[in-house]
Amino acid sequence: MSIKMFVKGLLIISFIQITNSKQKGYGKCQCTQKPSYKPKHEHRTAANIRPQDISFVGAIGDSDTAGYASRDINLFSFLGFTDYIGTSFATGLDGTNPSLASLVQMCNPNVKGGSTGGISGLGLPGNGDRGLNVAVSGAVSADIEEQARTLVNLTMQMPYWQKKWKLVPIYIGGNDIYSCSDDGIDTYTYAMNVKRALNVLQFLPKTYVVLVGLPDFTQLNNLRDSNFFCGLFLGFYTSGCNLSEDKQRKLVYQFNQQLQKISNMYKYMRDDFTVEYTPAVTNVYNTISTNELAVDCFHFNTRGQGQIAVNIWNSLFQPRGARTPGNYVGNAQPTCPNDYMPFLATKQNS
Repeated sequence: MSIKMFVKGLLIISFIQITNSKQKGYGKCQCTQKPSYKPKHEHRTAANIRPQDISFVGAIGDSDTAGYASRDINLFSFLGFTDYIGTSFATGLDGTNPSLASLVQMCNPNVKGGSTGGISGLGLPGNGDRGLNVAVSGAVSADIEEQARTLVNLTMQMPYWQKKWKLVPIYIGGNDIYSCSDDGIDTYTYAMNVKRALNVLQFLPKTYVVLVGLPDFTQLNNLRDSNFFCGLFLGFYTSGCNLSEDKQRKLVYQFNQQLQKISNMYKYMRDDFTVEYTPAVTNVYNTISTNELAVDCFHFNTRGQGQIAVNIWNSLFQPRGARTPGNYVGNAQPTCPNDYMPFLATKQNS
C-alpha cells in the first residue's frame, strides 16, 4: 500500500469517527425542510409566530434557569457557588448544550438575549454575560415580579424591541416549597406572584411567555444510581421544612394546576401577547440519572440543561392540551418546523 493510499484511509476513518461522535450528542438542529409560509413581518400575531420570528430570548426563574453548578466537576469547584449562565436551558450560548436561545438561533441567527460564561455567587471574578436572563439562584416566586421589571427594562434598551417577538420562559417554585415560610408554601400566594410578574411583562408587546411546570422533587430520592453525596445534598435541600413526600407532591401538583389556570386566563390572550403552559419538565426526575445532574444531585449539569431545553422546545410545537411531560430517555432530538407545522402552538391557533 502506498503512503498516499494509507493517508487517504486515515482521513476516511477520521471522518467517520467525527461524524459518529456528532450523531451521538445533541448537535444543532439541522432543519432540512424550511417552511415556505412567509407573511409580512408586521402581520405577525400570536396565531402565526414562527421560530424565526423570535428576535429576543429572555428568562425568569431560580438556580436551574441560571445554570447553577452545571459545569462543576467536583465538590471543590461546587463551592464556588457559580451560576454558569452560559449553559442555561433558556438562554445559554456557550455551546456546551442546546438551549432555547441556540435552538431559536438555528432559525434566526440574529436572535438577542443569549447568555455566556459564569458568575460566581461569592463575588469572585468571572466572565459571565447574563444577556436577558435575569434568573437568580435562590429566588422564590415573590422575587419574579422584580425580575420581570428588570427584564422589561433591559429589553427596552434593545433596538426595535417593540416590533420584534420575544420568548420568555418562567421556571419558579422549587424554593417556595422548601423555603420553610408560610408564604412560601401557600398556593394562592404562589399564583398571585406569578400573575404579578406576567402583569409586568405585558408591557412588552409581541411576547410569548412559557410557564414551565415543576417536577416531582421527591423522585430524586429514588435515583437509580444515587450515592452517599446525593443523599447528603438531597437531605440538606429538602428536609429542612420537615414536609412529608405526600405534602411535597401535593404542592407541586397544586402549583402546576395554578400555572395551567393562569395560562388560560383571557387577560393574557392578545394578538401580541400570549402565555402558554408546558409540562415538559414535570417528569424529568422520574427518568434521568446522575449523568444529567450536577455534583449535588439536585441541580442539572450541562447535559441535563440541554435535555430540558430540547423538551421545552418540542412542546412549543405541540397543540395545547396535547403537550407531553417530555422524553428524558436517551438524547431527545429537537423538532424542526415545516410546512405542516410552521408555527409555535398558542391558544390562538390550537
